[in-house]
Amino acid sequence: MVTNGVGLLEARQVWKSYVHRRRRLHVLRGIDFAIRTAEVACVIGPSGAGKSTLLRVMAGLERPDAGEVLLDGVPVVAGSPRLGVMFQSPLLLPWLRVWENVMFGARFLPSVETSREQALVVLERVRLHDLADQPVTQLSGGQAQRVALARALIRRPTFLLLDEPFNNLDMPTRRELGAAVRELALNDGVGVLLVTHDIDEALALGDRILVLAPEVGTFAREFAVPASAPARARLRDEILATLEALGTTAILT
Repeated sequence: MVTNGVGLLEARQVWKSYVHRRRRLHVLRGIDFAIRTAEVACVIGPSGAGKSTLLRVMAGLERPDAGEVLLDGVPVVAGSPRLGVMFQSPLLLPWLRVWENVMFGARFLPSVETSREQALVVLERVRLHDLADQPVTQLSGGQAQRVALARALIRRPTFLLLDEPFNNLDMPTRRELGAAVRELALNDGVGVLLVTHDIDEALALGDRILVLAPEVGTFAREFAVPASAPARARLRDEILATLEALGTTAILT
């Protein structure tokens, strides 16, 4: 966690492409983007726009074709203890108990104490400490994602990168976990990059919203999220207008 100063995770002129049916598809084209600690940046766009690719590149899980991703000026590498990553699926290990799954996230980090007691501290933050000894096969979907969040937090990350981790949850659980993530940014100074299809979720959690344009591979617009509800309602209309111009409103509303 950040205790003083401001951390910066940034992409500089990042390009990323894939070969599909003998054609090279450019997903990201010259992306310049940065996120600071203690803020939540939300990226929205339709399926196939490159949101998940952007997140994986920012996390060091995929290498860009060109450009670079830097964490406080140093190239990002996969498995960095300063980066926590969550996906749509919690990806828990069914043969391990809840607390053991949490500690699995710190298994290669000598600086993190890998004990049941330390896991309980993090599980209490996600309100799951009473289920520490349960098999993960007995958890609900929301509980499983809480374990995944705890597993990311045990690394004491500076940045948390979230690839639509709340999509398959019921609305109350989704809001509760979203509030927990927002609290991390506000109280612990963690920088959050959230990929989402949900405009209202982005407005509720984000400090900034960036619209990734399909087939273009760059950000069409960037919006600062205002504090007042009426201003957020007006911003929602503006985002919808942007998406309509891109031909994506049917997917995102």
